[in-house]
Amino acid sequence: MRPPRRHLHEVAEPQGRESQARLLVADDDRRVRMLVRAQMAGTEIDVLEAADGHHALLRVEFEAPDAVVLDWRMPGGGLPLVRALVGTHRLGGRVIMLSSIVDPRDRLEARRAGVARYLVKPPDRDVLLAAVRAAVAHSPVA
Repeated sequence: MRPPRRHLHEVAEPQGRESQARLLVADDDRRVRMLVRAQMAGTEIDVLEAADGHHALLRVEFEAPDAVVLDWRMPGGGLPLVRALVGTHRLGGRVIMLSSIVDPRDRLEARRAGVARYLVKPPDRDVLLAAVRAAVAHSPVA
């Protein structure tokens, strides 16, 4: 039997993780979230997940990740989400965009909105890890 769901404000802080950088992965494709989690395994990156823009904003508000990797074309994602993350939540320089579509116009729009890196799915582990580390370095607590 599954344990009951808990609201974000009821989830206890993990113990002994003060040195971990927190990365929010927001993608409506569970396989992509699992891939990024697997790629970050064994590193200093602790992965949080969200399946849409609404839940991504909730996680940002309640868990204050150091960086965000998000899908360009997910429900509630794209430019409006980037603008909220950069403008309201001050994550400028700490947002990494993932997309399965290679469109120079999307890349330019994303950069103008404050995205630090625009990567094509599936991301190469070393490239993604370098991008995440660079984004975390922009974090005020880094």
